[in-house]
Amino acid sequence: MSLSLSLICAAFGVVFAQSADEEKQLAEGRNLRAVGRYAEAQNVFTALLRESEQQNRESVFVSTVLDNLAQTEQDLGNFVAAERLLTRSLAIVRDDLSVEGHLGEVYLEEGRMREAEPLFRRVLEARQNAPQPDPANTAVALADLAAVYKNTGKLVRSEALLRQALAILEGHLGPDDPMLSIALGPLGSVLACEGKYKEALSVTERTWRILRQDPRVPEPDLINTMSTLGMLYSLTGQFREAQSYGREAVAKAEAIYGSDHYRLGWHLANYAGILKRMGRKDEAKAVRQRSAAILARSEQANPVRHTVNVNALR
Repeated sequence: MSLSLSLICAAFGVVFAQSADEEKQLAEGRNLRAVGRYAEAQNVFTALLRESEQQNRESVFVSTVLDNLAQTEQDLGNFVAAERLLTRSLAIVRDDLSVEGHLGEVYLEEGRMREAEPLFRRVLEARQNAPQPDPANTAVALADLAAVYKNTGKLVRSEALLRQALAILEGHLGPDDPMLSIALGPLGSVLACEGKYKEALSVTERTWRILRQDPRVPEPDLINTMSTLGMLYSLTGQFREAQSYGREAVAKAEAIYGSDHYRLGWHLANYAGILKRMGRKDEAKAVRQRSAAILARSEQANPVRHTVNVNALR
């Protein structure tokens, strides 16, 4: 809370009470989203938006709620709704770098690389040129742009940006902070795409060790890393570990997202690849068909090309 707002709240007790209640609801929604309870978070943010808009539709707080609701809609696979909400948020607070980055991530999920890249470039330049650059924000901006490069086949450039992000985070936070997964997770994926399977596995195993040691790490981040580990174990011939991680990632994803969520579709596709490498072609075909059906339904609701979510690469 800013100093000016604190002074206003001190003068008007009712305003303080409302602000405190709004902040509590905002925190509740964020906590629900962090543990994968997206539908509940959506309800909290929607109610909070309705209440806050009644007071002032153009307030900074309304912009913040719009941003949080948009990220939740993105989690639920509602990309069109997410884009609309983020556009409204930017109409209230122009040049909000965080919101611009979130809009770029929606474009990324939709496969709209030509629109995502200039947004990410602008955000990265602003982060790097800030009077006091924030290492975590800069690393996120680097990882976002790296995701565009990965999805457009510019793997060398993607790897370079991710190594730069990793160096920034390690220098600021040390070697074992969960924030390192911002760079480590996607780096493992890029290295795999380059055919550097052993190095990719080493990086992803490090990511897993770091994330597992902190109970605050959201379950979706653990699931993403497990799924990647399963893929890499299968690519290096370690099939027992591959099946274990791949199968558990699918089970946990279904428990969090439900049986028809597009992110479950991704994890199923990954597990189908594991089964195929193990020579279990019939099982792989069945899993692949289920994945395809889920992603097809999601694409009908959002008529865009599906690509890999930037958060799933972290």
